[in-house]
Amino acid sequence: MIRSPAPGLPSTGRAAGAAAPAFDFRGVRISAPAQVGPGEKAIVTGVFVVPDAEARTIDERLHAALVVVCTSVGPWFVDRPFRDVMLFDDDEERGSGVRRGYFQFDLFEDSEVTGEFFLHVSLGHYLSNVATVLAI
Repeated sequence: MIRSPAPGLPSTGRAAGAAAPAFDFRGVRISAPAQVGPGEKAIVTGVFVVPDAEARTIDERLHAALVVVCTSVGPWFVDRPFRDVMLFDDDEERGSGVRRGYFQFDLFEDSEVTGEFFLHVSLGHYLSNVATVLAI
């Protein structure tokens, strides 16, 4: 993934209109646009909810430990979208024995790619659902 200055991304904010996960949800959930055209951004949004005890074994700042895996018939990549981002305690919600965080990032970060891409995000042993993005 090519790093470029994308205003406001990656972000630890909740995407506009994104629903909070169910009270008993544990894991990672993502969504992405089904299709993006030339010049359009493929903004991946998501949420994680991890029990405190497990979170302590992953990282003090859970966003920093998020890993995205993106595959296709051609190009593929693995990245940590929050690797170079300064993170703070209030980027996560803590309470009721869990740590919850929201995230958004541009999947292709201004790279010109085409094809069908399959992606998931991991955090410790938690794996998200698989999202598909068609870049035309």
